[in-house]
Amino acid sequence: MQQNRETLECHAKLVQDCAVGLGKLEAVLDFAEGLPEWLRPVAYGPLIIAALMVSKGALVLGPVVTVVALWQSDDPILMLMTGGVILAIVFGSAAAGGLSYSMLGRPAIRLVPLGWVLAGWAAVIPYFVGLIYVLRITKGLPVLAPWVGVDLTVLGIMTAVFGTQFGIMFLRPGAID
Repeated sequence: MQQNRETLECHAKLVQDCAVGLGKLEAVLDFAEGLPEWLRPVAYGPLIIAALMVSKGALVLGPVVTVVALWQSDDPILMLMTGGVILAIVFGSAAAGGLSYSMLGRPAIRLVPLGWVLAGWAAVIPYFVGLIYVLRITKGLPVLAPWVGVDLTVLGIMTAVFGTQFGIMFLRPGAID
């Protein structure tokens, strides 16, 4: 009986914490809605990445993984700096994806038949450019070296597949209705 009560109290605390988190998210979304229309996707890109990270437990798993990695690392400062650079690339790529959609995708939807496919490509290309740099960092490859065939191949295939899917699922007329 006591264990059930503790479980219920734990669940109630979790629901309360989620409500506080959702309130903060709502405040951030209200801020984004107050931005000019062309600037909103630039704010939404990083917000989507942050929401995905939170939903996957990054707030809980992140510190645990960081502590374990630092404990096993020969150079913890370098590891922390590398992690910070990777996060900056991810959030910067998300913002660039929103800007690319605003500047190229929206006009494509209005001006070109099947423009929602081009808009999907415009939205995801910056994400995959960032992914290529993250992969270079994690593999220990020269980050600023010229792109090689595999980089362009990965970018092309990922953009064609995921950009088209993104356009179909979210940007074509009537997709979200």
